[in-house]
Amino acid sequence: MDLEKIKELSDEVYRYIRDTDMKSVPLGRHFFHNHIYANVEEYATKRRQDARFESHRKYIDIQYIISGSEKIIVDDVKELEVIEKYAPERDIAFYYDRGKGKEYELKEGDFLILYPEEGHMPCISIKEEDPKHVRKMVFKIPYIHTKKIKALVMDVDGTLTDGKIYMGNDGEAMKAFDIKDGYGIANYLPKKGIIPIIITARESRIVENRARELKIAHLYQGVKDKTQKLQEVLNDLDMSLSEAVYVGDDDNDLECFELVKKNGGLAACPLNASERTLAEADFISLYRGGDGAVRELIEWIK
Repeated sequence: MDLEKIKELSDEVYRYIRDTDMKSVPLGRHFFHNHIYANVEEYATKRRQDARFESHRKYIDIQYIISGSEKIIVDDVKELEVIEKYAPERDIAFYYDRGKGKEYELKEGDFLILYPEEGHMPCISIKEEDPKHVRKMVFKIPYIHTKKIKALVMDVDGTLTDGKIYMGNDGEAMKAFDIKDGYGIANYLPKKGIIPIIITARESRIVENRARELKIAHLYQGVKDKTQKLQEVLNDLDMSLSEAVYVGDDDNDLECFELVKKNGGLAACPLNASERTLAEADFISLYRGGDGAVRELIEWIK
């Protein structure tokens, strides 16, 4: 077993496995630093036809077999048909088995690392007629922690605000921002060495004032081509797309999602984002836009 593979993801998990008598770890949930946690569970393995595929978006799984043996089947999540759509509060979606996938047989002391794009069917008997009793510890490492993030690129309406437009006689009269988002931007991002950037298609003096208040130097309003502006800004900052997280809430953010993701960065959205945005996001907040979604994302970035 090459624990160095785990060390690349988390030194803390690596040291825990290396230094702990795993068979003495009690059942239940165990918490670590940086939003990492693990579940220790026991169960009997089952037939493939009695199981279903699952996937996650916020977490990478490290499934470590403490005792017993099982088969885990892995398939490309994009090829699987959804049974239960993604539930962000549980970070899980379920899929039908299309009868394909790569099979991994794990015994005591073995582990398997599973990334968000990997649909997986755990707890399967290696021999159908011979179910085994398994004790397993599943470590959950936030996916966003595996990336070196230098820029947080934000949409405004529906992301930093509740998405409502309050109109008066002279035009837009008010936007509702969340104080927790603002505190995270002003106080946590500098400590993490992350530059906040706002790119929005609309123009508003209100947004200008809010950006000044939060000391956001990179504010771009009235942008018609957000992908072009995104690349220009990162180039000027000598950053790559792989070092960026883009957070938006609607279909006009999807081109930025695609650009960032295909170049190794991450896409994030609030809980109440559009269906297409939710489907493409790597990170879905438990909170709505303008209600702490950006703050949660900031806290998750290592």
